[in-house]
Amino acid sequence: MPVEFTFVPQGQEAETASSASGAFFFDPAAARITLSRAAAAGFHQVLIDDRVGVLGNIDLAGTVCRLAHPLGVVLTHWAGALSPVVAANTLAELAAKLGGNLSLRILGDGGEEGEADEAAPLRHAAAWQRTDEYLTLLRQLWSNASPIDHEGRFYSVQGGALDKRIAQPLDMPIWMSGLSGTALHVAGRHADMFELSVGSITDSKLLIERVREAGARHGRAGKIGFALRIHVSDRKLVAEQGSQAAAGRSALSLLPYIDAGVSEFMVSGLSGEASFERFSQWIAPLQRSWRPERPAKTSTTLLSAVRLRL
Repeated sequence: MPVEFTFVPQGQEAETASSASGAFFFDPAAARITLSRAAAAGFHQVLIDDRVGVLGNIDLAGTVCRLAHPLGVVLTHWAGALSPVVAANTLAELAAKLGGNLSLRILGDGGEEGEADEAAPLRHAAAWQRTDEYLTLLRQLWSNASPIDHEGRFYSVQGGALDKRIAQPLDMPIWMSGLSGTALHVAGRHADMFELSVGSITDSKLLIERVREAGARHGRAGKIGFALRIHVSDRKLVAEQGSQAAAGRSALSLLPYIDAGVSEFMVSGLSGEASFERFSQWIAPLQRSWRPERPAKTSTTLLSAVRLRL
């Protein structure tokens, strides 16, 4: 199974970080250098996850477009900040600027952004119902050449359509996550990639099975991939001595998750040039298809530098 890597910029490791992406892109020249190193190390996309707001994330993605590097973007987004028609057009234009290399990472709980016309956050089930309706409308707007009409619980659309300059149909991968039955029901309908909560391999296998069952109920068996966050210790990775072969063997510590179905790792903790170079030495084997023959024991080298992290 081929494996891909998403680069998580410094500061986005913590779920409570409110402006991590903004801080990373504050110095465009430094950001360009870091993203170029990430691309050279084998990463294929970068996560933008600024909890300050949906519009802030979109602006940061526009900054990525101007930095002229080959990485795609995984953009954190949620329902409620923009109307479906405005969001569909804005995201489609952004995807075009990125050469189609844009994925939408949906937070079903609405992130941490409150709505001016709401007295309180939506309840959990209602929040996911709104997300379901929102994603359904985005998909319809991206796939229909003719204007659409819609009257739902959360959204009313009359003659909604993409700008005629935007090429259709548009197929934008959707990332989702969650643990509740409601969240998995919506993810089963819409997700192309499901972001696992960090836990033991047993926990991960159980969650993967639940997501697959949810997908199958919507006629999407085998259509959902799985992603997992890992945190790499910059200092330990650079300090580690040994041959490239030894570093490659140490990557086998991730094999149980790959065997369970994980095909995307979201990697945080890397910053300096040396750490990217060392990382590239042990990820190379992961980016090829796996052979059935594997060593009986896993090296502990990577385990000392890598840990699972929410």
